[in-house]
Amino acid sequence: MVNAAKEKLSATDIAEMNVSSAYLSPTTGWYHLYFNQTYQSVEVYNGILGVTLINGQVGYVANSFVANLGSQVSSGLISTKINPLEALKKAAISVNLSSTSAVEISKTSFSNGTINKVSYLDLDISNEKIDVKLYWLPYEVDENGKKNQKVVLSWNVRMTTKNGKNSWNTHVNALSGNILKTNDDVIHCNFGTSEHNKAPHICKDAKASNHLQTKALVGNTYNVFDYPLEAPTFGDRTVVTSPYTKFVATGTGPGTTNGWHDDGTISFINTKGNNVDAKDDLAADNEGTAGSNPSSATLDFNFPYSQMTGSAAANRNAAINHQSFLLEQRDA
Repeated sequence: MVNAAKEKLSATDIAEMNVSSAYLSPTTGWYHLYFNQTYQSVEVYNGILGVTLINGQVGYVANSFVANLGSQVSSGLISTKINPLEALKKAAISVNLSSTSAVEISKTSFSNGTINKVSYLDLDISNEKIDVKLYWLPYEVDENGKKNQKVVLSWNVRMTTKNGKNSWNTHVNALSGNILKTNDDVIHCNFGTSEHNKAPHICKDAKASNHLQTKALVGNTYNVFDYPLEAPTFGDRTVVTSPYTKFVATGTGPGTTNGWHDDGTISFINTKGNNVDAKDDLAADNEGTAGSNPSSATLDFNFPYSQMTGSAAANRNAAINHQSFLLEQRDA
């Protein structure tokens, strides 16, 4: 489908890629597919290949895969010397926090037993769950005055401080424990600067963000039972694009400025935003035990759904997404 040679990708670069999301635009009829780059079962951080199909033909390709990835890392899955909890503590110390009471609430592992992701609850530093996930991290190093790309196995630690003023996104080298990269996903603005005389604008002193700060502006989508359907028995799901534009004149209002996944300070890639924080409550304790939100790196919320008996667990993400969609409309 995609010309690998044109994109300068080897067979190894695309051998393990997997579909992260896909949807058919109801307005253009174009089919959008998004792939994650994976190597030795580990995802490449921000390794995304976006493909747009127009009348069955590739019309556009957006590629951030790492070319010749296999030649940049050792063969076989590298055993980590730093465990997820150690990575969390090192990440916390690097931003002047201290993790002393982290409790593991969930964990996933690869088939060979290597840990893929762990979620913790540490009320000393955050009211939300803290995710620690294994990635291949591409990054640049300065060698003899020349910028060279390296790829290293890292733990990505994401933690939002209790006061909500910082959402730290930190990469910890899974072998050495060194801090490789730290971003604050909260955009900090100085309201005394001239840029605030008009909107929208980009603050000169805004810190870099790995969240999709402007993704909503190009139209995020939701696969839901849209109005006027009252229930699944009344019809099928449809993909709704930029639904917030229904409630304001075109090009105006908070929806078209920030979308539904931005609270004016933080941009999110899950079912959380300006009015809603939709997540599961599997412990049935009214979030005494932190639940989780379904997420989409591309802000295209399309999760599998089935009406078959015994499919409740498989439908969980679709149900949370639909509830988030309804609540956002109510409070738009």
